[in-house]
Amino acid sequence: DDGERLVLEGLYTISRDALAELDDVAVIGLFRQGDLALAQSVLGSQQHLSRLARLRNDRLVAG
Repeated sequence: DDGERLVLEGLYTISRDALAELDDVAVIGLFRQGDLALAQSVLGSQQHLSRLARLRNDRLVAG
């Protein structure tokens, strides 16, 4: 909220829509390589970014 722009190096996201659009062969390949579980973990953690930003902004406002 203070207008500061933050850059997070090495932070990657996964498009839920793009993952859902993969064909069955690609999904099975990701599953067998163990990458599908990793993708699901990244998707699950992405939802926490907005909460972390809100907590940071609340801390800044509180001083």
